[in-house]
Amino acid sequence: MAPLQRMAERTGVAIIGIRHLNKTQGGSAIYRGGGSIAIIGAARAGFLVAPDPDDPETRVFAATKSNLGRLPTSLQFRVIEVMKEAANGEKFAVSKIAWRGISERSASELLAQPASEDDRSAVDDAVEFLHEALAEGPTPTKKVQAEAKARGLSWRTVRRAKAKAGVKSQKSSYRGDWMLELPRGPNDVQDVQPKNMATFERNGHLGTEETEEEPEWWPS
Repeated sequence: MAPLQRMAERTGVAIIGIRHLNKTQGGSAIYRGGGSIAIIGAARAGFLVAPDPDDPETRVFAATKSNLGRLPTSLQFRVIEVMKEAANGEKFAVSKIAWRGISERSASELLAQPASEDDRSAVDDAVEFLHEALAEGPTPTKKVQAEAKARGLSWRTVRRAKAKAGVKSQKSSYRGDWMLELPRGPNDVQDVQPKNMATFERNGHLGTEETEEEPEWWPS
């Protein structure tokens, strides 16, 4: 990778490398790229494009690595067909990226092995539990954790159900508790932009804002 690094330093260009996935199952997404680990080790940032497990027509653009800040929010998109007209009047179809907002899926989740029937059933049960627990409005995360434990649901399963149900995590105040809340409408999940994380919404470049999303190391 050293010759590419020297070329980038000399010319000021950005180098984008595209790799296929290896055949390893599970594990961290950063190890799933084909070839030597030195490739992603030399990169400033790494990303994955994979189908959304809940919608095969949708793709998720998720980060696997970032030396520029916290991992950016995953984004959803679809490839759609758009008709164009040539100068001679002939019409032809081209592909276009249609962005669909943020996704709760991380790169490692996208590459996880398919869940068993029992696992899927447990997540569905947890989704039903969240709808019951949050029916009255925003509820402290600690309270939901206690109720989940009383119901025999693991917090890991509830977290997966949280993403499936579009449940939001946000602070009640600067020093307040983390709160969980059901989406208010079909498009509400589009407004859940975790902050103080790198995003691509400022002139197409990475930026940072204050976080509203509970961190991945939230205690179970």
